[in-house]
Amino acid sequence: AWISIDTGIDGTQPAIRGRLSDRAMGIWVSYVPSAGAGIERVYSEDSGGSWSVPATISATGTRPAFDVYPTAWSLVAWYDAGAIKGKWIDADGATLYGPATIVASGVSDDSIGVTYNPARRRWYILYRTSSGLQTIYSDDGETWT
Repeated sequence: AWISIDTGIDGTQPAIRGRLSDRAMGIWVSYVPSAGAGIERVYSEDSGGSWSVPATISATGTRPAFDVYPTAWSLVAWYDAGAIKGKWIDADGATLYGPATIVASGVSDDSIGVTYNPARRRWYILYRTSSGLQTIYSDDGETWT
C-alpha cells in the first residue's frame, strides 16, 4: 500500500532517486525551490520521514535530473537557457566536479533524463531539441558523445 508523507519540501519540478541497497532506504530529491531560483537537493535516510538541510546545486536553472552512482555520488543535470549543465556531487552535496556545460545550446525547455548503466559503466542523458529526442553518453562523466 502507498503511504503519503508530507516532506515539507517547498519546490517544483522534483526528481527523485533511491538506493535499494541501503537498509535505511536512502532517498535523494532535487528540485527548484518555490521561493527562489536554481536547483536544490535534500536527502533522507529514513524513507522520507526526515530530510537533510537543502544543499544548493546551482543558483540558476530548472528541470533537474540525476542518477546515483553505486558509491552514492550523483550526476545532477539541469536545463539552463538552452543548455544542459551538470555537476558531480557526493552523498552530502559537496561538489566533486563542475559545474560544467554538457550540451552548449539547442536544448528545448523540457524534461531531461539521466541514468547510469552499471553493466556498461556509462552515463546517459536524454533531452529534447527542435529535431526531437537526443541521447548522449559518457564513460567518465566529463566527456560526452
